[in-house]
Formats: sequence, structure tokens, C-alpha cells
Amino acid sequence: MPDSVTESLTASFTAEQLGGTKTIGLPVQSEADLARAVELEFPKARIDALRILGPEEEADQAVRLARVRELAEETFADTRKADRWLHRELTALDERRPIDLIRTQVGARMVEDLLAGIAWGAAV
Repeated sequence: MPDSVTESLTASFTAEQLGGTKTIGLPVQSEADLARAVELEFPKARIDALRILGPEEEADQAVRLARVRELAEETFADTRKADRWLHRELTALDERRPIDLIRTQVGARMVEDLLAGIAWGAAV
């Protein structure tokens, strides 16, 4: 389980991926702050600007995607490698693509756990 410093850094990186305090409307220091932004109806215009989700998708999916995308970029140290990995069917995910799994919180956690294993050098 991440400590408060790790959670704060992850939340801050996620917030930056989403446009920062100016776009979100409040400072983000934790995942609880991200959740609050979603509850306060995270600006739909920002989701549309990201061009990563369809118009019917909710703000919490945008937050999950940004969080997982940031983690993948950190893990692979390369944006293109991270994007390729997110769109590849993976045996460790029962031949599913990480990008598809992050539509749900449970799926996002599965992808995050896999990325954490890769970062720590686990065989996957």
C-alpha cells in the first residue's frame, strides 16, 4: 500500500495530466482531492480536450486514465513505449488490453499492480 508521500506525488502527477489546479478547480494533494474533484463534476470540457474518452464517459475514468498513463510513463521511461504497452493485449491480463481495463476501478488497480510488478523487476 502506498505511503502518504507516494500517494501525494501520484495524485499531483495525475492532476497535472488533467490540466492542474486551474482546470480541476481545486488543489490536489491526495487521491481524496481527486475524488472530490470528480464529485464536484470535474469540467467536462477538460475531458473532451484530452481526446481520450468518448463524450459519454465520466470524469472518474479520466482521472483513472491519467493516473495509469502517468504510472506507465514512469515505469517505461518513455511515452510511446507506455502507450504501446497500454494498447497491447497482455497474457498477464488474460489477453486483455490495459487501456480497456481501466474503464473500471477494479481493472485500473489490476493494471497498476502489474505496472508496479514491472517497476520492481517482477517476472510478468
